[in-house]
Amino acid sequence: MTLPEFSVRQPVLVNVLFVVCMVGGWNALQLTEVEYFHDVNLNSVVVTTRWDGASADEIERLVTTKLEEELLSVGDIDEMRSASQANVSVINIDFDETLDTIDYESAVNDVRGALEQVEDLPPEVDEPQLREIVTADIREVVYIAVADTGGVGPLALRDVAQEIQSRVREIQGVSKVAIRGLQDREVRVVVDRSRAALYGVTVGDVAERVRRQNQNLPAGTFQDAAGEATLRATGDDTSIDEILDTVVLEEASGTRIRVRDVARVERGLEKPVFISRYNGRPASIVGIAKKDKTDIRELVARVDAFLEDFIPLVPEGIEVRKTLDSSDFVAPRIGVLLDNLAAGMVLVAALLWFTIGFRNAMLTIIAIPFSFLTAIILFPVLDISINSNTLIGMLLVSGMLVDDAIIVLENIYRKIEEGMALRRAVVEGANEVLWPVTAAVTTTIAAFAPLLLVGGTAGKFVSVMPKCVVVCLVASLFECLLILPAHYLDFGSRTGAKDKARSTGTGPLARVSRAFGGLRLGMDHGFDRLRTAYLAALRPVITHRFAFGMLFIATLLATAAGSTRLKFELFPGEFSSYNINLEASPDSSLEQTSALTREIERLLTELPEGDVLDHNTIVGLSVDLNYDRILAPNLALTTVAIPQTEANQLEPDLVVKRADRVMQALAARRPDEIASIRVESERYGPPVGRPVEVRIQSEDFAVNKRIADELKVYLATIPGVSGIDDNLKEG
Repeated sequence: MTLPEFSVRQPVLVNVLFVVCMVGGWNALQLTEVEYFHDVNLNSVVVTTRWDGASADEIERLVTTKLEEELLSVGDIDEMRSASQANVSVINIDFDETLDTIDYESAVNDVRGALEQVEDLPPEVDEPQLREIVTADIREVVYIAVADTGGVGPLALRDVAQEIQSRVREIQGVSKVAIRGLQDREVRVVVDRSRAALYGVTVGDVAERVRRQNQNLPAGTFQDAAGEATLRATGDDTSIDEILDTVVLEEASGTRIRVRDVARVERGLEKPVFISRYNGRPASIVGIAKKDKTDIRELVARVDAFLEDFIPLVPEGIEVRKTLDSSDFVAPRIGVLLDNLAAGMVLVAALLWFTIGFRNAMLTIIAIPFSFLTAIILFPVLDISINSNTLIGMLLVSGMLVDDAIIVLENIYRKIEEGMALRRAVVEGANEVLWPVTAAVTTTIAAFAPLLLVGGTAGKFVSVMPKCVVVCLVASLFECLLILPAHYLDFGSRTGAKDKARSTGTGPLARVSRAFGGLRLGMDHGFDRLRTAYLAALRPVITHRFAFGMLFIATLLATAAGSTRLKFELFPGEFSSYNINLEASPDSSLEQTSALTREIERLLTELPEGDVLDHNTIVGLSVDLNYDRILAPNLALTTVAIPQTEANQLEPDLVVKRADRVMQALAARRPDEIASIRVESERYGPPVGRPVEVRIQSEDFAVNKRIADELKVYLATIPGVSGIDDNLKEG
């Protein structure tokens, strides 16, 4: 028994199956996350190790080098990069892109094991922290700026930012919340040297006693009737008075010299490592990242609801605003794709209406939503979300999904026009084209299937589209062979266009039927004339086969030659913001670099109104060519949000070019203070890196820098080369 025969014999069961697929697909659609690019694991990890108070040289010699030596024993590492900066060591590890999930997890466990084998790190060093990198971690989906508009000071900003951080962490779908520009509280012990000298106490004595007082140390174990217990000596001070009461010196006479006798204690904030601003005002920036498989639009909506309740509670003099909202970028572009998809379905329905009649057109067009909704049921199994790639795949096949249904329906309709009984016409009409339709769908699947063989990180992004296309096509084949025959029995046309045009009824429906019947006859006559013209044009082609064959070859060669002029970009990407990376002169302090960024912020206010929505700056940090963060007092990063007007969505590069011209003019005016300014768009999508990267490796950083500078000068002479930079910053 074939599928069409089963469909005709069991119409109730088939209709129930149809409803189940439609309802199940609709419910699955509500649960499927929406994002611009599919979240994938990038086969990369970052190892971060903190040592507060250590210099960059100490971090390199005593932390980074030792960790790297142990990590070299791990297999499947494709590349390892490290940055040693004051207080922190950062090691970026890229594994072989072709590793599957099991091999990748094994490699990550090997890295964890290697880190545990490093036992000779200085005792003050924190335990190395390992973090896996997925696309959701590359950039936060939305930021909340806490700006000082009334001179309230950094302590007030800090308290509000931390309150936001603690509350936002509880929002569903949030993976992490980080604060830029946050200074930790600290307590300063200010020693009065003259009073300390009277007691024979030095500053070092006071520092040592306070340090020893604030240590937690193991003190062994002891055995009693209840069992074995572990002892620890705890000494954390919890108040200013406890610090003031710390004994610095105990004389032979029993007199105790305390901290309060030789010093005073002040509350404050640590010396800033970064300076952050929002729209030119001092600020703390709260970044919010989403969990994998979280709908970005729903997450931002929850953040909006939180801010609506929280902002009225904010003290006067502090402004809390949402900035760099990724949903403002994603939502309109997903909307455009959905609108195009809907418009395509309407056009297909209209064309079918005029060619095969209204009832038959509705039976055919139902294949599009049925195929999409049935395919979406399988999206969780295939690890697919609603994103730009899946929507483009749906756009590609929206016309193909009705092709097989049209073939089946037209053959059934032809049998009916020949006078065959309805049930027999449905079965024979569908069976006659069963295998041709199956072969047509299979060949289309075969055209997309090779994209599933693309390996590496690129393959993880590309594979989403062929998966979507394949399941949609299989669903359409299922619909035309099993669902359509049963539906035709109940709803399909019983008469041809000629019969409708000759209808003798007098009611409104009869008149409408005659009108559309006549319109369809006119369409049929039009197609007949088109067919006649086609046959007339085909005759000289058949008669002069050699000449037209040569013309075809010439056209093919011209097309191949023209294709070499096309620009190739695997992931072109779009963007709604751009970064201004500032590198000041190597000897610039944090404050001097901050002064330069204020000039950048002033110039941003002079750009056309439609070019800048808002901007935030962080001084002391930048991003290198591999998207790794670099910390140095002579670096700064200003991120500018672009208003999402129609013009800016179509040509955002023009906005970046205008900003770049202004910034390069600033660098030319102040060459002694500015080493370089780089204006780059912050594109969505996979991190593709630069088109060309040159690695320079030696034992001497000075040699590396000299070679890099010479190479940059040479590369600048090559036509078409731009954006030349290196990741070895002086400072």
